[in-house]
Amino acid sequence: MRKFWMVRVGDSATSSEPDRPDDARNDIQESQLGVADVCFILGLVSAFFTGYLRDHYGGIISYGLTDGLLGVAFFLAIVNWGPRKFFAQTPLTTPLMLLLVLSVPSAFNPEAHALEGLLGLRAWNFYNLVFFYTYLRVQNQRAIHRLVTLLLVIGVLVAAYGMYQLWIGPEKFVEGSRLIEERHKYEAYSIFPEEDVQIYVFRPFSTLHSAGGLGSAMFGLSLLAMSFALREGRGRAWRVPIGLAVFVLFGAMLLLTGSRASVLAYVLGTLTFVALQRRVSRALLIVLLAVVALYGAVDISAGAILGRLETLNPVGAIGTAESNWQTVMLKRIQNNMGWVVGMMNNPLGLGVGTTGVGIPTLPGVERWGFRGTLVDSDLGRAAVEMGIPGFLVVGYLVGAMVFHAARIGNRLRNSPFEALASSLAGIVVGSLPLILLGSPLYGPPISFLIWSSLGALLKLEILANQRRVPAHRLTPPTESYARTIE
Repeated sequence: MRKFWMVRVGDSATSSEPDRPDDARNDIQESQLGVADVCFILGLVSAFFTGYLRDHYGGIISYGLTDGLLGVAFFLAIVNWGPRKFFAQTPLTTPLMLLLVLSVPSAFNPEAHALEGLLGLRAWNFYNLVFFYTYLRVQNQRAIHRLVTLLLVIGVLVAAYGMYQLWIGPEKFVEGSRLIEERHKYEAYSIFPEEDVQIYVFRPFSTLHSAGGLGSAMFGLSLLAMSFALREGRGRAWRVPIGLAVFVLFGAMLLLTGSRASVLAYVLGTLTFVALQRRVSRALLIVLLAVVALYGAVDISAGAILGRLETLNPVGAIGTAESNWQTVMLKRIQNNMGWVVGMMNNPLGLGVGTTGVGIPTLPGVERWGFRGTLVDSDLGRAAVEMGIPGFLVVGYLVGAMVFHAARIGNRLRNSPFEALASSLAGIVVGSLPLILLGSPLYGPPISFLIWSSLGALLKLEILANQRRVPAHRLTPPTESYARTIE
């Protein structure tokens, strides 16, 4: 695992001096950090299969496996590197620390359930530690490429299982399992092929907790597949066809989930990728592959996906009024804006966890009777739970994420890191629709893709400075935090 991340705690391995007590201590640190890396990778992998575990086995392990593995990784890293080293000074450290300071007292709101507050505190501050861990432990471009390859392999397995669900149909898939039926009874969307005719279409969720989660994961992985295909280096002759085929597979799977927020994220993310590349040939290639993915999704769904996508058309939609943009998308946006009223009525918020985000889906509701204030937005969640201060802090955090991702992606154009940086920036920028219409900053695995992309981007900028890679802005604003890896 040391080879995977290419990290060394000390320089004793390259020294010709006799062994010293510090050498033994460094060996122990290396061993513990190796365990941390194993737990981190296993936690990342398990995040893609938590839905399957909850559907077929249930129990505390299925809900706590990912958090437990990541918790061990974070604990060992903090113990060995120290809090000051782990929470490195980066452009995102300040908003993340502000979020922590603001959410801690909110977790102990006397009007909220105690466990509700603790789970809400976890939802806001646990998964963003992936950002610090990735920034700290990834030390070169090869390590990021290995991580991308692992994610793509997992993504292919997840997409293949989603296709299997579509092939056998929901009746056979759910047959004999009351737990699956209860957890996924709303995994369908309706279309209106003609007036007074309504058809329900099954939404595959594969090994994840929902169809929306599958769609958002496919969005992030599709951009990683494009970077896998287009990056320079050895093996490009076989990487290009494999990467492009995987890109089409992920795009088709995303469309088949019927997740409109993921479709918007996919469009914005690929546009960001193309804008940072600024190459007409690659833009045309991506458009062609997206059309192929759309054609495949239309063929598999027998045209049903077109009825779903029609609700994204602001001009109008085919069918009855229920499928029209004004009554579908605008109504959803209007419902999500209800948090504005809630924020004005409670300027300091109701307490973290009160929206139900981060609360175990069925067991949480049945055992503790949490009062869920349903909000389909990370910004809305912050406004309801932490009031006006929370809305401002999370808005500041999201703005910093998007700004620095776009800045670094632009700066690393025409460098050896171009394809990788463009895809990582596309994931972060493209996640904006998800943040406005969902909770990707909490919900794994998309939260892992976002936070790890940010950590890897900041590390790529430092690597570019160390290698003196030609860039458009030769005086980067990263010197203040570059010292943290010295």
